[in-house]
Amino acid sequence: GCTFQTPGGGYFIWVTLPAGADTQALLDRADAHQVSFIPGARLTPDGSGRQALRLSFALMKPEALAEGARRLGALIASA
Repeated sequence: GCTFQTPGGGYFIWVTLPAGADTQALLDRADAHQVSFIPGARLTPDGSGRQALRLSFALMKPEALAEGARRLGALIASA
């Protein structure tokens, strides 16, 4: 139920979770899944974007990115 657009450049990807998701609440439990992200509400001037998050992919190898995606998926599924 998550959506994203393939970035044309840069270091980050913006992911939108299903309606009703709260990425700040997910971040509070992210350490237990050994994953991290920036909640979307922190990156919008009006605090909207509570169901979105920003991920960095700049410094990670493909294998680590795949593992991070698996962990993030488990976190989202446990919500």
